Amino acid sequence: MLISNSFAADTLANAFKEGKVNGTLKSMYRDADISGQDSSGFALGGELGYVTGNVNGFGAGVTFQTSHTMGLKDDNSAEVDGSVAISETMLSEAYLSYTFDKTVVKVGRQYIDTPLVSSSSSRMLNGMFQAITVTNTSLPETTLIAGAINKWQYRAEKIQDLDEEIYTFYALNKSIKGLELTAQGTVHKDDRNLLFVDASYNLPINFPLTLGAQYLGDYADIAGEKDSYMYGLMVGTKVAGVGLSAYYNSTAKEGDVNYGYGQGTDWTYNSVQWLTGVTAGTDSYQGKISYDFAQIGIQGLSAFTRYAVYDNSVNAANDAKEWNIDVKYKFSGAMKGLETRIRYADITYDLAGKPDEHDFRFIANYQF
Repeated sequence: MLISNSFAADTLANAFKEGKVNGTLKSMYRDADISGQDSSGFALGGELGYVTGNVNGFGAGVTFQTSHTMGLKDDNSAEVDGSVAISETMLSEAYLSYTFDKTVVKVGRQYIDTPLVSSSSSRMLNGMFQAITVTNTSLPETTLIAGAINKWQYRAEKIQDLDEEIYTFYALNKSIKGLELTAQGTVHKDDRNLLFVDASYNLPINFPLTLGAQYLGDYADIAGEKDSYMYGLMVGTKVAGVGLSAYYNSTAKEGDVNYGYGQGTDWTYNSVQWLTGVTAGTDSYQGKISYDFAQIGIQGLSAFTRYAVYDNSVNAANDAKEWNIDVKYKFSGAMKGLETRIRYADITYDLAGKPDEHDFRFIANYQF
């Protein structure tokens, strides 16, 4: 949530009166068998946020998060999914903002959602960053973001103080019809510098066809660690309402590639539900089929399935395949705001004796 509120007030009292409350009631169940260990977790919780109105451009925002485990398998800690079964309440956003000339400056704890710096949202609790961010939309069809980060938190873990700030610059441009360009860089002294570039183009032809390409460079500033990179290609179309797409990623043999900061930084094509393809020497391939059932009169229901293959030329133990099913339903009418989602991953490895894995998730959220 990088863009602050735009509603104005003439006094401090009115700024609070005219503030906006938003929130999400959350629930999640997960059952997974990873590396031969079966575990499950179930939790209820949510988010509650408040953003004031602006007084002479100044505003503020806060967001609280809470999660409460339902205690599945508490008698055997090895069988508890600690990524879901968390009981914690925290203040995740607490920032001051200043808005002027299509520019928003935010200082303090905040969520960030960009390719290389992104708050995790795949579990009950989101990650957060303590940062200064400046977002500008003055240029046509363009969003520019600059930021400096000195602390970050991964879900419910302890807030980490950074020895050196992370600096980032992000740009999104849609000024050319059909073309979307995204670029971001991060600089972290004594750690690494990252560069992400992504382009997608909807060809101006009668038949729907999208082409895409991306690059992720990881330039290490750590003794003994080599620079590395990943690139990718994609093609997608739609036939009779069915989305069809294919993806390819290749990671250099020099070393693994790091996504960025925060667990939400998985924007590469073949980062699927569990596997990623960022390991050194990995070529990965994916086919995906998606469908929006509104086309046959079932409003709110959508689904996709995908199959990805990972071929590693450095370590055959990393050769793997993953099949996903993802079904989402958004309610309407009196239950508008409620959304349910089922996610399933089946992971198999080519190495003899390495056990297969699965990851099942059921999510139900209500936004208000």
